[in-house]
Amino acid sequence: MLSTTTQSLLALTFNLGSVFAGGIVSFLSYGFIESPWILALFPPVLTIRGDIGGILSGKLGTMLNTGRARASFTGNTKEFYLLLKSIFVLAFLDTLGMGFFSFFLNLSIGHARVDHLLIYLFLPTFVCLASVALAMPITVVVAILSFRRGFDPDIVVYPAVSMMNDIIVASIFFIAVKVIERGLLSLLALFSLLSSVLVLGFCKIHITESFFRKTILEGVSSVFASSLLGSFSGSVLARFRLKIEALPGLIAVYPAMMSVLGGMGSIIGSITTTKLAIGLSSSIKQRIQLFVMDAVAVEISAFVLFSLLGFLGASFSGELVRGTAFTLIKLSLFTNLIGFLAISLLSFIVAEGTFKRGWDPDNFVVPMVTSSADLMTTLFLFLGVYLLK
Repeated sequence: MLSTTTQSLLALTFNLGSVFAGGIVSFLSYGFIESPWILALFPPVLTIRGDIGGILSGKLGTMLNTGRARASFTGNTKEFYLLLKSIFVLAFLDTLGMGFFSFFLNLSIGHARVDHLLIYLFLPTFVCLASVALAMPITVVVAILSFRRGFDPDIVVYPAVSMMNDIIVASIFFIAVKVIERGLLSLLALFSLLSSVLVLGFCKIHITESFFRKTILEGVSSVFASSLLGSFSGSVLARFRLKIEALPGLIAVYPAMMSVLGGMGSIIGSITTTKLAIGLSSSIKQRIQLFVMDAVAVEISAFVLFSLLGFLGASFSGELVRGTAFTLIKLSLFTNLIGFLAISLLSFIVAEGTFKRGWDPDNFVVPMVTSSADLMTTLFLFLGVYLLK
């Protein structure tokens, strides 16, 4: 338990850097009122990032622990390279689907106009695929190096790279918004077209590979279902854009809270899927006991980090002198305590349910958990705004 807590604290600490990701997007606060699509698209883009990164890190952890991938940067297994290609295909398919759904959802509630359709299609595609292309090598390096040094990649990888992924996503998102504001949406459209050609090429070459098909078929359904939750998060965020503009510290701390809560779920879920894969226990009672011990160990480290987030959010947004740090700390802890109970239980249920059905839990657990964490963060954060005043 102590080892899990220590490694979780080390891994989740990286997520504090996601405050910088929120800070980058807070520079767009001038457009939150005039262009609600900015807030409407930011959460689902982060969700896609978390889902795709979750599948990659979760499967890498299991493959390294079970010998299906080697801790080597060259000459790796065939499944290793198929995994990387299938991840890019997943990102393209699910981002495109999410863009359509998010557009019609926000159109129905008045947060989008008909002429925003191309923005909802091309901006997420550009941001997500460019982010995956940059973040994938980082994830592979962290997974291999952590495994070589005796760390458990199921614990370390996703939380360690999610902060970097958040900053990458926020930076590319910022660039994409600026490109659109300059009337250069066609550049994003060209990128999407070239990406579609690459995706079709991967599918044509590897569609007969069972590992490739299984990863895409199972991953598409889980990631798309999760991205729907991210779209709802975006709609909620757009609904509260007046409060966010009045308290910029909220948007600064928002991605970090999503990352830490999602990191908690990914750690618990990845540990559970690996134990199921190696057949550690055939007794449901014993698995529940192990799950509770792992969940408590992870929460100890997460509680400390959530305590710091409010202070960092207020500091980054220049609101520390106005006394809002205490408010943000209360909101962070409120979100942590409620979110921990929900996300831990969800991790265990999804892992057990998919494993019993003969599916690969790594294709479902982390995407569903991290995207649910995104929605939970959004709902619990703004519930806290009302309850804690």
